[in-house]
Amino acid sequence: MENEEEKDDSIRWYVCGPTVYDEAHIGHARTFVALDIIRRVVEDFFRLPCIFAMNITDIDDKILEKAKEERVPFEIISERYTKKFFQDMRLLRVRKPDIVLKVTDHIPCIISFIQGLVEKGYTYETADGIYFDVNKYPFYGYFRQCGNLIPKENREKKDPRDFVLWKKSPSLENVPGWNSPFGKGRPGWHTECAAMIHEVFGDRLDFHGGGVDLSTIHHENEIAQMSCFLGKGWVPNWIHVGHLSIRGCKMSKSLRNFVTIREAIESKQMDAEEFRVFCLLHNFNCDVEFGEDEICEAKRTWSKLKKWNEEWSYAEKDLCSFFEQKAKKETEETEEWGEKADDRSWKTEIFIKLRNNFQTREVMLLILQECKKTLQLKAQGCFPWDTCSYIYQLLLIFGLKFPAWSLINKEQELIGLIVTFREKIRVALSSKVEDQQLRKDIFAICDELRDQDLKRIGIHLEDLKD
Repeated sequence: MENEEEKDDSIRWYVCGPTVYDEAHIGHARTFVALDIIRRVVEDFFRLPCIFAMNITDIDDKILEKAKEERVPFEIISERYTKKFFQDMRLLRVRKPDIVLKVTDHIPCIISFIQGLVEKGYTYETADGIYFDVNKYPFYGYFRQCGNLIPKENREKKDPRDFVLWKKSPSLENVPGWNSPFGKGRPGWHTECAAMIHEVFGDRLDFHGGGVDLSTIHHENEIAQMSCFLGKGWVPNWIHVGHLSIRGCKMSKSLRNFVTIREAIESKQMDAEEFRVFCLLHNFNCDVEFGEDEICEAKRTWSKLKKWNEEWSYAEKDLCSFFEQKAKKETEETEEWGEKADDRSWKTEIFIKLRNNFQTREVMLLILQECKKTLQLKAQGCFPWDTCSYIYQLLLIFGLKFPAWSLINKEQELIGLIVTFREKIRVALSSKVEDQQLRKDIFAICDELRDQDLKRIGIHLEDLKD
């Protein structure tokens, strides 16, 4: 196993997914879109391969309550809202995980994991289940200094902070459960993730993500279980997305102050692009108010980017003046076409800000600043295509999707325009120009365009004999 791990250079990444008993709301969307942006930056900007796994809690008290209300099997509820969750994620263009882990598909590995903790002496049994004894783990509470947080009371628990690993099914009630060495029952929420992480990734996990609300108890409990099971410290790099609040209160189903993803998009409060810009404008680890000012800022920013995109999508019309200047040798300056060396510093700054905790807000402000500069250069007859291409590619990496008239979508059309221009020049010179020196000079200008100017902006043309 160790040799296989050494060969595997992929980043191992696990995200706590939803408990599927209702529709996902904008608070959930913020978490998963923010994590999707980070994943895209890691995979597409830094070009680091990842194995991205996410769980689906498809058996839980809330799911059972919903099933009881509707008088249907719990599987109907979990399948319905799992399907809706992934539909919402597709609507927001969140990349699907490489591995989706449904709890009910992994009961054997969870039972085995709990059995390991039992055999190591970290548990005890009560009438209603198997509990983890937090006092057997001396570092409990260190992760988020949450040792004084008291979960729901249970008189049989040795310590109020002890948490259930296996919930026994009441013998007189028709409650779903699975047979185990501890009796018929089902997993406790806190042990599901730890067991499935170990099943998929073994001892090593590089990134662990989720909402910041999970950090105080759920992730604390994961650390305790994994450290005790492995017999060594287990602390991955944590990525906790801040709260999304509405009118000063955390958006929550229990508080009934939430807006579902579909409601937000269908009511045109925000479309998918505007919401992604909203997430980009607030660093992932910051709490954010889903208020009018923040929504308007996201809408204005996306509107500016679309306008900038539209301006450059038609910029090939302005290339004629540049070609004429080249042909007439009115200028020997070539930096108009490319970029000046000192203009590269903003790219370095973007690299540093993304590397240092994914500071997307600061990056977005830099992008807006550079967009403004490119339009100013365009007004002067200059074409900083390298800068424009870099901005486009970065925005695409962030997951933004421009309309069909985007410059990115016109890249082949632009190349075709240049090829046609060069061919027309060659035909005209061959049939209408008798001055050999003039023909030689103009051919040289065309070759310079092909061999220097176009290569500087990443376009490579090759003249074939046929």
